[in-house]
Amino acid sequence: MIRNALLAVLVLPAVAGAQTIDGVLVDAQSGRVIPRATVVLFGEGDQPVDSARTSERGRFTLNGPGPGSYMISAVRDGYAGILSNSISLVEGETVSYRMEVPPLSMANMRQMSEVLKTNQRLAQGLSEACAGRMNPIDGGVLLGVVRGGRERRPIAGAKAILHVASGPGVARDSTLAAVTDGQGAYLLCFVPAGESVRMTVEAEGWRSSTQSVQVVRGTISWYDFDLRRASGG
Repeated sequence: MIRNALLAVLVLPAVAGAQTIDGVLVDAQSGRVIPRATVVLFGEGDQPVDSARTSERGRFTLNGPGPGSYMISAVRDGYAGILSNSISLVEGETVSYRMEVPPLSMANMRQMSEVLKTNQRLAQGLSEACAGRMNPIDGGVLLGVVRGGRERRPIAGAKAILHVASGPGVARDSTLAAVTDGQGAYLLCFVPAGESVRMTVEAEGWRSSTQSVQVVRGTISWYDFDLRRASGG
């Protein structure tokens, strides 16, 4: 199941008498409520402190053990794994929260499933592959497959280069890079979120390809690349 590969969820009991988040989970495109999703509340140090399943009306209730800042993750088949903005809870209060989750296309779901099954690094799950923090506070994850030619065969050893203007923990005008595996898959963790940035893929014997990509904070973004053979290649 894709949700198991995207995020390892701990099912924890609710904390009685704590600060409360009364929320609703909706599809970011259609606005429809999302039932039977798993939502997890994270406190300081990215530690899970409570969890719940959304109702048929997309509703959920989460309890924080004390005042402070929290974030919510939402996991549901057919949707991108996502982390909410920081939510501040004051002692004894109840906060209403609407969380919008972007849907994944069926094509992307199939591709992601195959990549996760065949890639040795990703077989552990994205959280482990990204050093335990799949959903960095100020960024996201880029994942995709590089293919080439009319047959669209995966290209191993291609270099995926992300041109980053700036970002938390990233030097200005620097680059992030990854090399594709045997299935042509690349993975870039901790990508600064925000404006569209340029990403270039290069491979020996193939023409390089550049496109604009964008990462939404706390999400997984999927971008494939199709390369054409270089002249005489």
